[in-house]
Amino acid sequence: MFPLEQHKVEQHRENLEMGNSILWFAMDALWMLNQTWLSALIGVPTLLSGLALTLLARKKEVLAIDLAVFLWIVMNYCWLMSEYLESPILLTLSKVGFCFGVLSLFAAIRLGNSWRSALASFRRFRFRPIVKDLNK
Repeated sequence: MFPLEQHKVEQHRENLEMGNSILWFAMDALWMLNQTWLSALIGVPTLLSGLALTLLARKKEVLAIDLAVFLWIVMNYCWLMSEYLESPILLTLSKVGFCFGVLSLFAAIRLGNSWRSALASFRRFRFRPIVKDLNK
């Protein structure tokens, strides 16, 4: 892939990640405000964008981090739906998603040889570029 194409892919990925974060925040906020049906509705594009981010990962370490985040979203959504539908099986799926998410985080740490390396791949911890852009 040419450097310019790689830059475009990264820009699209960053935009998708920002959209996913906003959707996830909205899903949780609506759930907190007892707007469960609307939260469940917003959860669908949240899940889809999280899955897309996971599938777009190119490095194993980033894949492990993105998978952990996606599993966290799945856990969150199953928990939401377990309360909405009063379904114990969905609560169990939520717990399974949590366990696999933790395993994925450990895999990221192992692949990156340190927890710092794994966190460096966790884009949501990268605040400096955002703050820098806001100051322009």
